[in-house]
Amino acid sequence: MKQISEHCKILIKLNQIKKEKMSKIYNSPSIWRRFMAMFYESFLLIGPVFFIVFIYIYIFTEQNDNGNIPFYQTLIIQVLVIITVMLYFVWGWSNGRGTLAMKTLSLEVICADGGPVGIKKAFLRALFGMPSILTGLWLIVSLIRKDGKCPHDIWSGTMLIVKKKE
Repeated sequence: MKQISEHCKILIKLNQIKKEKMSKIYNSPSIWRRFMAMFYESFLLIGPVFFIVFIYIYIFTEQNDNGNIPFYQTLIIQVLVIITVMLYFVWGWSNGRGTLAMKTLSLEVICADGGPVGIKKAFLRALFGMPSILTGLWLIVSLIRKDGKCPHDIWSGTMLIVKKKE
């Protein structure tokens, strides 16, 4: 039992050393740069979201006698918007790609070990990121933490970094 606890202590120490090295290698973006990226991403997403909603409304909706869209169809539209946003970010973050806003602001999403993000981690980041960003939890946590990580980065095992100029 004593050997197991010693091995656990060694693994914890190695993990702490690895985290310290990673934070020295990569720079975390400032709050201002994160706000700018969010604004730019939301501006870029206006087109695809409006297009998907327009196609759905044009093809699938029927109006009531008073001109309103039924409640279940508004739920379907909301789900379509969430799926569109999720697909945009999962595609943009996975396999070393980046969205236009991230490329413009020299940002990159990587795994906590420094490698490219896979589809699973990108999906988890997008899934955890929506409530984190909509509630403002990301801002509070990133201001409190020394490394500037947001909750969705912590939970998904990713990091948002500023690319080094070559």
